[in-house]
Amino acid sequence: MNTRRLCLLLFLAVILLWPANLAGAQSGFEFYYQAIEEVQEEKPSTGDSWWDKAKNFGKKILNYGKMAWSQAEMRFFPGEGTKWVRSVQNPNIAYKVKRVKVTTEAELLKAMGVKSESELADGQKAMLEAFRASSMQMIKDRQPYSYRKDPVRVLLTDTTGFDDVKTVEKDFWPMSFGSIQMSSNLYNYSGSGEQARSTFLHEFCHTMDRTVPAGVAYEAARTWIKDGGPLYGKDNMHHINEHTYPRVAYLEGWAIFNEMLEYPREAEGVRNAIKTIDFEKDGGSYDHVAATDAKVTGQQLMETEGVVAMVLYRLATEGKGGRKAIFEAFQASNKYLHEPKDFLQAFAKANPDDVALAVRILDEETHGKLSDAELKNLLGATPEVLAALADRGKSTLPAAPADEAGTTAEGKPVQVGSPDDTSPFADR
Repeated sequence: MNTRRLCLLLFLAVILLWPANLAGAQSGFEFYYQAIEEVQEEKPSTGDSWWDKAKNFGKKILNYGKMAWSQAEMRFFPGEGTKWVRSVQNPNIAYKVKRVKVTTEAELLKAMGVKSESELADGQKAMLEAFRASSMQMIKDRQPYSYRKDPVRVLLTDTTGFDDVKTVEKDFWPMSFGSIQMSSNLYNYSGSGEQARSTFLHEFCHTMDRTVPAGVAYEAARTWIKDGGPLYGKDNMHHINEHTYPRVAYLEGWAIFNEMLEYPREAEGVRNAIKTIDFEKDGGSYDHVAATDAKVTGQQLMETEGVVAMVLYRLATEGKGGRKAIFEAFQASNKYLHEPKDFLQAFAKANPDDVALAVRILDEETHGKLSDAELKNLLGATPEVLAALADRGKSTLPAAPADEAGTTAEGKPVQVGSPDDTSPFADR
């Protein structure tokens, strides 16, 4: 096991032991504006002596330790003042950041050093939009279904002046792990406000999930030991149509589904993307296989976040119970480690009149590839499920809606640093 892997596994172990939040309705946000002020990089000794090699090894271990601690501090107990944060991408790099707690738009603008919104750069405007999103109705509607009662911490990282540092983009990539992390780097273009709000919703929905952060840490360690790569594969990135694991697909599918409900363009994008399923290979490349191809199994489709998101979306928009039924089934099945079948069984139990619809949607979104036994495993063996399976293929339910505008574009992975890298789904 190499040094980096060991240190990252130790970091995950710390998270696994972190005290869990108590149950109860979620109670708001705690925002920190974090600005990068300086970047330092330590250069290893170039000598060939045993002493030079020993010093380099010692510094490497020390820097990985500093990285693990500073990342944990930033995510789980950020405080005001000047801090040093080590890069996950390259622990020889350290960011000097200044954090200021903000509670109003006026305080955020003051922390950014301006008097009005018009003075902000595009990426900074997006951070303001993320702050505003926290008080929008779409967030308020979901808060009662959250398991946590403590405020959600949010770090709005301003990377202005340091966007050309190669490690900045990934180190401050949008995510929810301890705290929600947003950065100006990815939104430094005109009109990025909606994207920032959509991403904020995505990350907030992760905070509703008991899997975050301890279950994520456990699953990451498990998949790393099992497959030699962390939660999202060896490249540690994911996208809508990438085949991963059942728990990962549900974790991300839940967050994507919520974006689809509020932003119609996201629903269209997911529908297009999952026409092709991506399978990661060694070296960070992918095999792109049509979802209808016989090589892709129904189970693999249900291990793809975009497919899970589409199933949830269709249940919410076509089912009798609407989105409320989805939120309630999520809440009822929200446990430390869960996957699509936990949600689907809770949904089927609470919504017997929509079980036949659920069977049909699962059948359609997996292109008829799931066996009766697999569908029973997903939904449970209730009388309604058994009756729907007996009637499989002969349902008189209304036909599924056609793709919007007859779109046929195939999905593609969102790669960090690519020209069109603006997807809110491409978080880590």
